[in-house]
Order: sequence, then C-alpha cells, then structure tokens
Amino acid sequence: MRYKVFLFLVFLLSFSEVEGQLTQKTSTYKVEFESFSPPVKDVISSVLYSQAQNFMAPDIFGKTHILGESKSKNVILWFSDIETGNTQYISALQDLYSKYGEELEVFYFSNDTKKNLLNAYQDKDYFINIMFNSKMLAEAQYESSLGYPRMFLLDEDGYIIKILPKEYIENVSDIGKELDLIIAEGNKSK
Repeated sequence: MRYKVFLFLVFLLSFSEVEGQLTQKTSTYKVEFESFSPPVKDVISSVLYSQAQNFMAPDIFGKTHILGESKSKNVILWFSDIETGNTQYISALQDLYSKYGEELEVFYFSNDTKKNLLNAYQDKDYFINIMFNSKMLAEAQYESSLGYPRMFLLDEDGYIIKILPKEYIENVSDIGKELDLIIAEGNKSK
C-alpha cells in the first residue's frame, strides 16, 4: 500500500512540475519571427557576374525556349506578374527591341496561369517570350528575395551583368533608358 501511495505522490509531483512548465510565462524559449532574408546588396553581389542558370520553359503560345540557345544575344530575364507587369515596362522593352532587334531576347516569367496571360497579351504583337506558372523557376534560381518585378541582364555569353531589384525598378523614372544604357555599355566593352 505504501508503494502505491508513494507512486501516486511521485505522479502528482511530476504532473504538477510539467503543468508548471507548460503554464509558466517566460520568454526563454520564445522566438520572434522576422525577415531573415539577406540585404538586397548582398544577394546581388553573390549572383552578379555568374553564369545564368539554364532553363527550358514553354511560353504561352506553346513554343519551348532554352536559355542556352540565346548565346550571342543580350538577354533580359524579367520576373513579374500581370499586376506588376504593366504597360510601362512592356513599352520600354518593345522600344529596346526596336533598337536592338534580333540582338536582344526578353523572357518574361510570370506566376500567372497560361489562360490569364493569354487573355492579357494574346491580341498584342509582342516580341517578348511570355512564360507562365514560373514561380518555381523564379524562386529557385533567380533570387525571389529581390521582389517583383525584377530584371536580370545577361551578356552575350550568358553571364549576369546587371540585376535590377524591385526597389530599383520602382524608383527609376525611365526603365527603358536605363536598360538601353546598360546594354550599350556591355556592348562597348567587347
């Protein structure tokens, strides 16, 4: 009988200790969740001047594109969506294509569905290669921490020569002029 009483007391004491730990208000184990992404400058410097990751992706019209086939061209990788991929950026890219023609290739990666993108862009005459459902590619290989929209400019050998994060794109007055200067500067250095 004493043994049963002893076990009962041990059980009560153990339970009260566990209950005390569960209800105790302490910040010892409290974790504050905050943004752990590195500063934009550090992200850019870790990727800049590296070889761009190759990809193979279909556009909204069914054509499959492979980045490696764009060698000998200046390439713009544009990550956006229908909401942020507005006409200002599209017009600027169209103007660049008018100037550089076949020497320039633009890939527009959107998280939107093929149907939504076709509804938005089907009746327009764009040279831009519009890729749908591109979230995985955009996040895994091309630094999603830089926000939407963001652009990567590649030289003719496929190296990243300039990265324009969301903060930069949203604050530049003429994105087309900025991109033109970057492309022209890259072409001069050859």
